[in-house]
Amino acid sequence: DHFGKRLKITSLVRTVEYQKKLQRYNLNAAKRLQSAHLTGAAIDISYKEMTREELDWMRARLARLESENLLEATEERRQQACFHVMVFRE
Repeated sequence: DHFGKRLKITSLVRTVEYQKKLQRYNLNAAKRLQSAHLTGAAIDISYKEMTREELDWMRARLARLESENLLEATEERRQQACFHVMVFRE
């Protein structure tokens, strides 16, 4: 809502089969099938098309939510430009 457009989710829930395929070419893909995507606890949000202002806002927003222990976010740069976000249970 802040910028009047939707976030682009590039990954949500993955099957074991898809995770195995992904490990062959994506260096960020978790090894030994330990990906939070397998449980639905993680999402990837693309920042490839975000403006500098949007990117700065997103980083600040994720950092604040991390400080509140609601999630853990990693900014991935190798294979794809995305925020890998793992949401915690209350």
